[in-house]
Amino acid sequence: MGTEQQLLATMARPEPEVEEAVCRLVHRAPIEWQIRGNYGSSEQWTVTFHDGSSAFVKTARDREEAHALRRELTVYESVEGPFLPKCLGLQCFCQPVLVLEDLSDAICPPPWDPTRIFAVLRSLDATHAARPRKQIPSAALLRDQFCCWNRIASHREHFLSLNLCSSSWLDNALDTILAAEQRAVFEGSSLLHMDLCGENIRLKDGRALLVNWSHACVGNPDLDMAAFLPILHLEGGPPPEQILPGRTDFAAVFSGYWAEQAMNHAHWPESGRRSHPLQLAQIALRWAAMELGFDRSMGLGQLNS
Repeated sequence: MGTEQQLLATMARPEPEVEEAVCRLVHRAPIEWQIRGNYGSSEQWTVTFHDGSSAFVKTARDREEAHALRRELTVYESVEGPFLPKCLGLQCFCQPVLVLEDLSDAICPPPWDPTRIFAVLRSLDATHAARPRKQIPSAALLRDQFCCWNRIASHREHFLSLNLCSSSWLDNALDTILAAEQRAVFEGSSLLHMDLCGENIRLKDGRALLVNWSHACVGNPDLDMAAFLPILHLEGGPPPEQILPGRTDFAAVFSGYWAEQAMNHAHWPESGRRSHPLQLAQIALRWAAMELGFDRSMGLGQLNS
């Protein structure tokens, strides 16, 4: 952030109702608000108090983001665990507001190394062992969003234009991939993050703290893990099959999901991991090919970008 941007960030202030909510929640008034950025329709701030301490504040600017933030607030209301940042206060009614410990000094991966990966896996284990006290949507509602191979089959030429595989490879594999996808069980009772990537992880004091819970749901823990692993590999971690071997079902699910996202690439914002659906599709399709016993060297595309 340049000097001019830093000055503007420190001069910015949230809406008065947000200031009032933060004062009420933490029982003191910030002396400085520094905007951390606008992410979609949410606003994120670092606030500083008279004693030099600080906190992170997140709020919403429209109805859709307010709905997503309220889901995140439900997680903090109904779960405790070493995978969560410390919650200093929250407000669900009217204007939703979340106040967390300030993690500005934490590490946001990548790069990845075994110690960091194991810390995240420990946090995921703790996440999946949690049972929220309040109702959170079921991952079963995500099946149509993530199971994409029937739609891909209906748009075969568009899919093949991605050069992820040859026409003959698709002919040979499609029925098997469809069958594997249909076997995937989304239902379960575990807490799932479902938007895990480096930008939603903070590493501090040997722990991996998971942030941005607006996609949280309850379901099969392997669904959450499988959603993360192609992204982890793209960010420099190991291939998915090294961490979650034998899951032909979820390898099929996410190969189709990322392929469909690549087919709709124009609708993706050009920032962070979300600008790389084609690479994620390649990673996930090679994972599916290996798990399903198809020869990855015969007909799978070689992508360089």
